[in-house]
Amino acid sequence: MAQKEFRSKVDGWLRVLLSGVAFAALGVGIAVFREVPAPESALTLGLCVLSALMVVWILVDTAYVVTRTELQIRSGPFRWRIPLERITEVKESRTLLSGPALSLDRLQIRMGRWRSIVVSPEDKAGFRRALGK
Repeated sequence: MAQKEFRSKVDGWLRVLLSGVAFAALGVGIAVFREVPAPESALTLGLCVLSALMVVWILVDTAYVVTRTELQIRSGPFRWRIPLERITEVKESRTLLSGPALSLDRLQIRMGRWRSIVVSPEDKAGFRRALGK
């Protein structure tokens, strides 16, 4: 099987929330830049811009790639690689646990007894087939 990519499903409310967070970070940075002496405010503005960019990056680049041997997960700057043979279970979930999932319509991927990660592929059935689970 060639590698197959699955985009994350994105809940509308989460898209609005994360967009709001990005705009708020930019707003705070700009407000501080205008009110505080330059060296300190330039640093604050830079950190706020980086924070906003990270939120947007996560929002537009969360996806899952299934190859012949592993599941590759990316969410903005974050990356995971999970060998397919380590996956012991894939089940439906609506957990609020943090993870590279932009929807509450999730799959929980278990790796052994204690490790798991949640994902939210748009095509859950195709994703499960690609995993062989």
